[in-house]
Amino acid sequence: MTGPDQSWRRRAACKGIPLWLFYGSEGERADQTRAREARAIAVCDRCPVADLCLLDDITRTQPSDIVGIRAGRTATARRSYRRRWLDREAAAA
Repeated sequence: MTGPDQSWRRRAACKGIPLWLFYGSEGERADQTRAREARAIAVCDRCPVADLCLLDDITRTQPSDIVGIRAGRTATARRSYRRRWLDREAAAA
């Protein structure tokens, strides 16, 4: 049995861009973090599959593993989005 279809990743705007842009590096200063995150979010803003990236992140990742920038959102924003999404899913069940 295979996992969920991940073919959307081939169309991602971040494909081929170094991961440090989205996840940072140890010892990064706050001003460096803000600048790096702004550049990463700009990549996501032009991504044709950002919605699939966000869905992948919130459905497959444990909250403690949500880090970096994905789908143009910070880890904090995605954790909050994930909580709201799970609440809606539970209410719909």
